[in-house]
Order: sequence, then C-alpha cells, then structure tokens
Amino acid sequence: MATSGLRRAELLALDWPDVSLRAERLRIRGKGDKQLEVLIFQELLAALYTLQAEHGFPAEGPVFRGWRGRRLQKSTLHRWLKRWLTKAGLQQPGGPVFTLHSLRRFAAKSCLNAGLNIRQVQIPLGHEDLQTTILYLNYNIEEIQRSAAGVDFGLSRRVLAHGAQS
Repeated sequence: MATSGLRRAELLALDWPDVSLRAERLRIRGKGDKQLEVLIFQELLAALYTLQAEHGFPAEGPVFRGWRGRRLQKSTLHRWLKRWLTKAGLQQPGGPVFTLHSLRRFAAKSCLNAGLNIRQVQIPLGHEDLQTTILYLNYNIEEIQRSAAGVDFGLSRRVLAHGAQS
C-alpha cells in the first residue's frame, strides 16, 4: 500500500492473475468497479517475487493470504499494521495516528515528491476529479511555499537585461 497507493479493499481483492511481474503492473478493480492499471515499483516487485515463491508460484488465488492460506481479512491487516507501527516506535500515545489509509497518502506524496506530476499521481489513485487528488495530498501553504522557493521564472534576468539596454 505504501508503494502502490492501493486502497485496503483493492489490496485485499488482488489475485495472482491481476499481477504481471514481467510488465511490472497490477490490474485492480477500483472503487465503483473501475478497472485500473497500477505500476509496480521496484520495492514492491521484489516483495511480490518473494511472496510468489513462498506460495509455490501460484497462477490463481489471492496474493495476500492469512496464515491458513485463505484471503487476508481486513481485521488481520489492521492488526499487522498496529504491530508494525508499535515495533517501529511510531504508535505512541499523543503521537500521530497512522492508518492503512496513511500508507495510500504516503505513496501518493512520495510519487509527487519524486517528480511525477499531479495528473500522473491522480490516475493510479483512481480519482476521477483532479481536485480530489489535490485535497487528498493535503498540502499546506507553508509546504507549497518551501517547494516553490527555488522556482526561477527567468523574469529577473529578462528585466535586468532589458533595463541594461535602455
């Protein structure tokens, strides 16, 4: 979820026929039964190869399974996240609250910070409206101002060059 931006339901519904390790893509059934293709980034690709090998290279069935081999349940996923957060020291009283959905937001912000444009982030998230993606990323004005500080429109050079000629 942290590298793909998948929703919890999309992750839990993922079956091996939806995974193309060779093409590095996932075919998911998104919200409203929309079909989407999502890129598999390198960290996820390596994890999926390992997972596939552990399950004996299945051609069918769920990608993510519980210890009994059945499709992973959302309660198990929530429990695992809580355990991982505690182990990492991130689940502390009064601290930030992390949820499964936080992983989706993390993936979106990471892609944007890596240089993908907002439209390229919108598509795999499955947002119909670009405004939803903008709100979803939850940028504040200080964050935008810090990012924009280095933008050079080249106007000051043009004004100086023009002024020197007159």
